[in-house]
Amino acid sequence: TNGYALEKESAAGIHERLVLWYKGKFCIINDFIVGSGNEFTANFNFHPSDYSFDGKVFATGLGDTDIMIKPIYSNVPLRQKIYEGSQEPKAGWLSKDGYKLRGAEKGCSMQVSGGLMDHGTIVSYIMMPFNYGDIPNAEILNEEELVHEEAEDKKSRIWDKPVRYSFSAGKGVYDIVTGYGRYRESRQQMPIGLQGDYESDGKLIMVEFKSGRPAFAYLYDGSYLMFKGEMLIDEENAGNYEKVLK
Repeated sequence: TNGYALEKESAAGIHERLVLWYKGKFCIINDFIVGSGNEFTANFNFHPSDYSFDGKVFATGLGDTDIMIKPIYSNVPLRQKIYEGSQEPKAGWLSKDGYKLRGAEKGCSMQVSGGLMDHGTIVSYIMMPFNYGDIPNAEILNEEELVHEEAEDKKSRIWDKPVRYSFSAGKGVYDIVTGYGRYRESRQQMPIGLQGDYESDGKLIMVEFKSGRPAFAYLYDGSYLMFKGEMLIDEENAGNYEKVLK
């Protein structure tokens, strides 16, 4: 995209968003941004409701079926603000008449902003449904590994490599391996290949662990997935596959 080309202060750049929704348990939103500006701003808009915000975790307070959202990883420092019926900036409104402010009611908007890196800014969010006030927790588990790998990428200037995100969500532990979550000189998405304990010809994989063992595997645009030499998925043709593991 060339940004808002008709705006006075437009910025040229690329924004890629990966969205992975897993069976009502969580949604991973991974934003990759590279551009000519100084910083980015992302807005998450919600219907009017009570809410809680502790500076990082936002949660709706409808009382029956709610959602929480939080950034779990970024390669830049982030700032988060909540707007509810704000005029300056105009944010936190639910419009009843198209995009006109007339007839709108106060909603809620979480704004996330941060700087732009020369080799791309990465922000990963997790969104989770929950019931009756018990806000679930989610944390990135391999942040030091991600920071180290990015530093090595800068030294080598070899960018087109996959990345592993290991995280907890509620009572589950998960790995996601993909090239979508890292800067790429080419817009073409390459297969994962050999990445740590994983090997696959797919473009994205997700594995859920229970008691330290793979319990569920998902493979996107590939035919096989191996973990520590064990074949988790093995198909004749490339495609999208999921498997409950024994």
